Amino acid sequence: MEWYKLLSNFFTSIIKTGVRSNHTFDEKLRIELSNQFVTIGILMGCLHLIVNYLGQNIFPENIIAIIWIGLHSIVLVLNYLQKHQTARFYLVIYATSYVFCLALLYGDLPKFEPMFLFLIVCSIYYFDSKVAYMMIGFILLSYIVASYCIQLDSISVSYTHLRAHETEA
Repeated sequence: MEWYKLLSNFFTSIIKTGVRSNHTFDEKLRIELSNQFVTIGILMGCLHLIVNYLGQNIFPENIIAIIWIGLHSIVLVLNYLQKHQTARFYLVIYATSYVFCLALLYGDLPKFEPMFLFLIVCSIYYFDSKVAYMMIGFILLSYIVASYCIQLDSISVSYTHLRAHETEA
């Protein structure tokens, strides 16, 4: 039972990184929420390293997991340095770019629409109205570009598939 307390204290200290007593309640919540998001990402990267090490031990996957952990850790470092607005900018832009790349990679945009919507909600919560509008514009532009690229790719694939059937006949 002692290990549970140790682990709980460890994660509590990570989530409270950058929180000061002079911050407002809302600001404390924003900092802790961004720290929770990245802590989950860091844990996922560490677990991937462990599973990959115990399993196939594919070297490029280890490198990707280490980069993943490093990119997520930047938010914790920025919050520690009291650069909270920069940390939130980085988090929303990084997450939007990540979801954008996943949508292009897998080509199944409806699966990623809730993630884009979640990023919009986070932008509304994290930023004041002027900055939130700018971030929502960036997220919507990313969604529109991903949608357009996926649509072009599916048209291209179906046209190529159709041409291949015409030449066979």
